[in-house]
Amino acid sequence: MKYLSFILIAFSLLVGSGSAQVEYPNPSLESYGALPQISSAEISPDGTKVATIYNLDGGQRMVVFSLIGDAPIQVGLNNMKARGVSFYDNEHVILRASDTTRTRGFRGEYEFDAAISISLEDNKTRQLLLGTQDLFPAQSGLGRIIGRAEDPGTIYMPAFVGSASSDPSLDLFKVRMDRSRGRRFKRGTKDTIDWFTGEGGKILARERFDNRTNVYKLQAYKDNNWETIKEETYELGPSTMLGVMPDESGLIYVETQEDGFDALMKYGFDGEIEGPLIEPRDQEIESYFTDNNRKIIGVRYSGVTPDYELLDPALQDSYNHISEALPNAVIYLDSWSDNRETILYQVYDPALGDVWLTHNSSTDALSLVASLRPDIPSEAL
Repeated sequence: MKYLSFILIAFSLLVGSGSAQVEYPNPSLESYGALPQISSAEISPDGTKVATIYNLDGGQRMVVFSLIGDAPIQVGLNNMKARGVSFYDNEHVILRASDTTRTRGFRGEYEFDAAISISLEDNKTRQLLLGTQDLFPAQSGLGRIIGRAEDPGTIYMPAFVGSASSDPSLDLFKVRMDRSRGRRFKRGTKDTIDWFTGEGGKILARERFDNRTNVYKLQAYKDNNWETIKEETYELGPSTMLGVMPDESGLIYVETQEDGFDALMKYGFDGEIEGPLIEPRDQEIESYFTDNNRKIIGVRYSGVTPDYELLDPALQDSYNHISEALPNAVIYLDSWSDNRETILYQVYDPALGDVWLTHNSSTDALSLVASLRPDIPSEAL
């Protein structure tokens, strides 16, 4: 298994409303051509921290900002491609990173990706699943996390298991974020393609697809047994499930309606189909939102400015408020605290510029986290 290297460095930044105001009357062409200072961000479950991918002159770094006055820290990356950051508890940040590599005995290059756990208590870093026994030697998706397990600080990660000459199975591992090795929790099959879990680490379902017969199966986990609730043959590959219903009564998938637009549909664990779950619009669904257990939260529609329909009332209320408070802004919902009190947005506003903001749903206060282009004033964007 490949090892990705990283460096932990402590530092401080002047960011947010406490920063000094500097005027840039004539931004350089280099400023316009540079990457945004922050390319990915996520708020912690308790709403006190924001983890980011920071683009600096010396390369990419992961920077964690405190929203309660603590000093930020950063992790410098050694030639890795940072793909994003996420939180699964308040004590660890998960950095998703990749590297183009080769594996002896396999042809060509492939993109190896990994999940790196960074402890915010002792600054220790661990590549998750590193050292786990019997993993298939050449696989690209080792950084994938599908949900929180029942034990605090523990997550579920799928990975292929088998020797280099075998047809590997996609098994489900339980991994502690303060350790590297995973422990196999559920065995998959050679045609398993995905797993779904619920609150408290409950196993809900898995998907299977046999490439030789083109048979797709959706199986629900009931009374410690797998029950096939859907079985179909697809010539061009199956339309797979997106995520879990908020009440864990089934899975959600996308179905194209007669008008050509997509709709969210429910496939219940009882085999019943319901939907559309959201009133159809004459707009394309551009993306969808999930929580840490892949529960579908809502969708974003395509258009000149993004628009949202959210299944979570607290998040819909927050989006409605910030849209009214910043009527001329382009607003992107990013992430939220578990209690939905603090919501993180990426916003472009003619008066504010290109920024990351938090909205407090209790007080309706908007707070600046960071600017994406601090060298360019809003009036020059």
